[in-house]
Amino acid sequence: MGVTARRDTELPERLAEAGRRLGVALTEAMERIRPAVAAVTEVASRPEVKSVLERAEKMLRRRPCLCLCARTHPADAGICEPFDAVITRPHDFDLLGEIDVPLCAPCAAARAAREFSG
Repeated sequence: MGVTARRDTELPERLAEAGRRLGVALTEAMERIRPAVAAVTEVASRPEVKSVLERAEKMLRRRPCLCLCARTHPADAGICEPFDAVITRPHDFDLLGEIDVPLCAPCAAARAAREFSG
């Protein structure tokens, strides 16, 4: 049997052994972390933890209102809901040009009223 023929039969055997070792290592690692995963799952399913996670998700979904109230509707100071943008409207920035800006509902209404009134 030549050197090439022996290499051809050794390679599949080596690959199979490497795959078997990898499988054993992964199985052992999963068995070691299984209790930690179970503990985290148990804690995450508690009502008080679910409540905190739901509030955090709601906060992350909120967008800030970037109206520039004093400039765009100065007569309606204090109406802004700073962390509850619901719409975007274009705003002309001198250096940057026109950019869509997130607005809360009261600021959007105040801007629209100001634009319609002239």
